[in-house]
Amino acid sequence: MNTHYGVLGLLINNYIKYKYINEKYLFII
Repeated sequence: MNTHYGVLGLLINNYIKYKYINEKYLFII
């Protein structure tokens, strides 16, 4: 089953995206 891997990938993707947006936002400020 790829369900667990799919959820884990989703969490990692969201974490990277959130971190990237956060750093960009802090950089602008």
